[in-house]
Amino acid sequence: MPVGGRPEGRIKAEIEEKDPSAEPSAFQLSAFNFQLFCSHFNFGPALTSNRTVAQLVQELLKHTGGEWLDTSDPDAVHEASKLNLATDKAFHLLQWLPVWSFEETVAATADWYATEQLIKDTRKITSDHIRVYHLAAAAKGLAWAQE
Repeated sequence: MPVGGRPEGRIKAEIEEKDPSAEPSAFQLSAFNFQLFCSHFNFGPALTSNRTVAQLVQELLKHTGGEWLDTSDPDAVHEASKLNLATDKAFHLLQWLPVWSFEETVAATADWYATEQLIKDTRKITSDHIRVYHLAAAAKGLAWAQE
């Protein structure tokens, strides 16, 4: 399954460089697919949920309490004006779509950390969060969440 600019294109380019008439073998592509699907994926809110660091901190404080003082230099070079996870790999390869809004994502993240401080069982906490997320996706009728 070609994904523009992704490693699959590089594999084909490497093969063509050695022999322009050659096609990748089934073994080469299956090895590539194994590496691709056994690599990291980002899952997060939709691009419409992009927020600034200040907005993220303010939303997080709704769930954790506390306060903050922005001491950043407005004239300093910043890495990005808004934060987001690149979820395009999951979208293209897994047909995955996000379920939670920005606010729901931050609430779940705050809950994860708060629960971890209490029970220290990250495997159980993570499994519980995945189960809740999956149920929300199934309720929205997302194809990847259907059994």
